[in-house]
Amino acid sequence: MHNKTAKYGLLILLVLSVGLYIVNRLVDFELVMGRHHYFLLVTTVIAILTIVIFYFRQYRVTYFIGLTFVLISFLINASFSVDLYNSHARLKEMEKIYAIADCDEAENVFKSDLAKNKLRYFTFGIAEDKESVTLLQDKYHLKVIYMGCIVRGQLLCYNEKVEQHLHMRTE
Repeated sequence: MHNKTAKYGLLILLVLSVGLYIVNRLVDFELVMGRHHYFLLVTTVIAILTIVIFYFRQYRVTYFIGLTFVLISFLINASFSVDLYNSHARLKEMEKIYAIADCDEAENVFKSDLAKNKLRYFTFGIAEDKESVTLLQDKYHLKVIYMGCIVRGQLLCYNEKVEQHLHMRTE
């Protein structure tokens, strides 16, 4: 196979895949999603090896094998990047929630969320009540955040403000 576009496209895809792997590894330096890193490393190394073989022995089969492994590596690394981004975004959101110290601060957060039109509702307990979550999301367009068993009073204050706002809106 002598198509320069195919060769350079394969190389660019490989560089992107390896770059994503390195970035994912640096971002997730605590290996929160640890065992997945080994799988990503193996697919990335196999992709590199098949591309090297293709550049020495330019057979159609080695090209397609290389392309297959590079695509798999790239797609998995891209998916992992999205997962890492979502988990870090959730972590930052939870840090802000846990920083709410009292009911006055909860009221200020409520006012800020109301201004942004991004109200939340906090649920507590052993397990989420799926029906309530669906109702709150579908009918009231609230972001429902499950907080586990430990009930935090300041978040109950926030919920009360949300309930008052919804009650005033429906009247």
